[in-house]
Amino acid sequence: MIEHARQKLVQYKLQNVNLIVQQGLGQENIDVNELKSMLMQDLYKDSEEVLRIQAIQIDSLKRNLELYKTYDKLTLELLPEINVLFPSIEEASCSHTYIMHTGNQHSDTVMLVYLKSKEVMANEEQKNYRNGLRQEPT
Repeated sequence: MIEHARQKLVQYKLQNVNLIVQQGLGQENIDVNELKSMLMQDLYKDSEEVLRIQAIQIDSLKRNLELYKTYDKLTLELLPEINVLFPSIEEASCSHTYIMHTGNQHSDTVMLVYLKSKEVMANEEQKNYRNGLRQEPT
């Protein structure tokens, strides 16, 4: 096995390199406490990295949760106005969402408003609802 590895050195343009394999590392010189210490350091570094990644994920999830709370608050703020202006509406929801353009796969963020009416609305009434909810970009 070692001889085979030595023959491969030429393939990797390492013909002037001496391959030395040491096994067991002179077991009488192994310090068990040092090995434990090295193992603990590795475990600490690994868990530190895991904790850092988890903290980033938690922060991201908190920001997303705050966005949902904002949408909920927006819907709650609009409900009294919707009840007055559009009495036939029985359910409403507001949320930001992504619209994907099929031609260039470009995405755009839009406010999506879902309304459920007690009865089927005429086209003119639907148009009035849309105009009442339409908001110009600022």
